[in-house]
Amino acid sequence: RRDSIDVSSEHMCNFGYGKLLISLSYKQDEGVLNVGVVRAVELPAVDLISKSCDPYVKCYLLPDPSNTSKRRTVTKKRTTNPEFNESFTYKVGIRTLMSSSLEVSIWDYNYATRNTFLGCVVLSSTSGPEMSQWLDTLCSPNDTFTVWHPLTQKGRRVNPKAKVTDL
Repeated sequence: RRDSIDVSSEHMCNFGYGKLLISLSYKQDEGVLNVGVVRAVELPAVDLISKSCDPYVKCYLLPDPSNTSKRRTVTKKRTTNPEFNESFTYKVGIRTLMSSSLEVSIWDYNYATRNTFLGCVVLSSTSGPEMSQWLDTLCSPNDTFTVWHPLTQKGRRVNPKAKVTDL
């Protein structure tokens, strides 16, 4: 199964991409980044009949040319406001983490067709509004920072074999 990326849906443009609540903490003594995927709200309704979607979240710690950092939540059925409450850990040194970024994307699971990209957020120390949570996590080891992030179409890992689909 390959995921597809929807970049032209008028439906999504009218309603936005939603928001995602993410918690981060770095345990310096263990060299472990803890990523909490808490919940999402206001996701676009991909299924226009039920006015819902079947969302799941994927996380990557980048750069990751071999995809070994991929983590995935369970799929939540028929909701645009899913509660995930899942945590993932990455064993990584602070120096490596300072030059890394965390991509968190939300997808709609489709049984019969390709999964549809709903939005993403990229956390890193380089730039953008997401920078403050990443820097707070790096500068204050052992503290947890939980922040709402608006989802966008920017910064996503694009699978060159993925097809662009419309809703």
